[in-house]
Amino acid sequence: MNLVAKEYVACHSRGDGILILSEFAGAARELTEGAAGESLRSRGGRRQIDRALAMSPEERRTRMLALARKVAAHDVRWWTSQFLELLQ
Repeated sequence: MNLVAKEYVACHSRGDGILILSEFAGAARELTEGAAGESLRSRGGRRQIDRALAMSPEERRTRMLALARKVAAHDVRWWTSQFLELLQ
């Protein structure tokens, strides 16, 4: 889990910005609407950054709003219930 990525999304819940994650970030599997790719130090990572910068404002907004909904829905109560369900 990568809380910094989720904090970024929570702070940009009106749809401004774009989240770029390395495939190795813990949150990359959950926050799939972000621009995830290879390690950001690789050529593929640089392509992801270029792609994010070239994205239309509408696509960025759509992605960020989807991320914000996901982060809001997966709050501490959700995570606790998931954990307790696994224990049973």
